Amino acid sequence: MGYVILQLKIILNLFKLRKNYSVCFILSGTLFIPTFFLSLLGKKAVLTAVASESNYIKYKSRKNFGDFIHLIIVSIMERISFKYANKIGFESPSVSYSFNVKKYTNKLFSGNMHIKSDNFSKTVSLFEREYVIGYIGRLSEEKGILNFIKAVPVIFNSLDINVNILIGGSGPLESSINEYLSEGNIDKVQIMGWIPHEELPNYLNNIKLIVFPSFTEGLPNLLLEAMACGTIVVATSVGGIPDVIKDGETGFLLENNSPECIAETALKILNMPDDKLEKVSDNARALVEEKFTFEAAVERWSEIMEGI
Repeated sequence: MGYVILQLKIILNLFKLRKNYSVCFILSGTLFIPTFFLSLLGKKAVLTAVASESNYIKYKSRKNFGDFIHLIIVSIMERISFKYANKIGFESPSVSYSFNVKKYTNKLFSGNMHIKSDNFSKTVSLFEREYVIGYIGRLSEEKGILNFIKAVPVIFNSLDINVNILIGGSGPLESSINEYLSEGNIDKVQIMGWIPHEELPNYLNNIKLIVFPSFTEGLPNLLLEAMACGTIVVATSVGGIPDVIKDGETGFLLENNSPECIAETALKILNMPDDKLEKVSDNARALVEEKFTFEAAVERWSEIMEGI
C-alpha cells in the first residue's frame, strides 16, 4: 500500500509540473502508475534502470507463497511499464534477455553507464599485489556469496602459496557466513563489513582476483570499477557480464557458480604466468577507458535523446 501511495504522490507532482517537461525519466520498471499516467498526459516516459527485483525473487532458496504472489505482482507492474514507456533502458544488451521484452525491440537502449575513471585507476601492478581473492558486494542469496565461501577451503587446501580472502559488504547472509567460517575453523578470511565507495580504489588495487559468483545480475558498477583498477575479474556469465568479460581476454567466466567450479577457476587463474594475467588486466582497463567513461556516456545519451 505504501508503494502505491508513493506512486500516487509522484503522479500528483507530474500533473502539477506538466507544463515544465516533455520527457520524464523513470528509475524503476515497477513504477507502472507514473509510466501509464505520463502516456495519458501525452508525455514521454523513459525507463532508465529496470530493476532485477523479479529475478531476485526467482533465485531465493527458500520461497513461500507470499514470494510467488510478489513475483506475479512485480512481473505485471513491469509489463505495464514496458508497454507504456517510450524507451526502456538496460545496463547493457544482454541484461534485457532475462526480461520478456522481445516485442519492444524498437524501444530498447543500453550503454548509458559510466564510472569515475579518474578515481578508479590501476595504481598497483598485479605482479606487486599479494595473493588476495576478494568478494565485495551485498551478502545475499542471489549474489552467490555462500557458494564462494564454500569454495574457500578447497582453494586453501590446493595451493602452496599464501592466499588470503577479503569479504566486503553487508546483508542478510552475514551471520550465516560468519557461522560457516567459525564452524570450519577457517582463518585467513578478512570480513570488512561495508566499504565506503571512496575507499574502494585502494582495496581493489590490493586484490589480485575478485569473484562475482551471482545467480542474477545487471551490469555491476563494482565489476567495471574493478576492471578499471586492473583487478582480475572472474564472474558467472549472467546479465550484462558477458558483454564486458571476454573469457581469457578481459577477465574470466565461470561455467557455473558451484563451489567446485569457483575453486577450480580461481586455482587455474592464480597458477597462470604473471605476464598473461597482466595482459588481461590491461585489456580490462582499456575496455573501461574506451566505453565506460563520462564522455562516452554523454555521447550515448545524446544518441538516445535524439531517438525519443
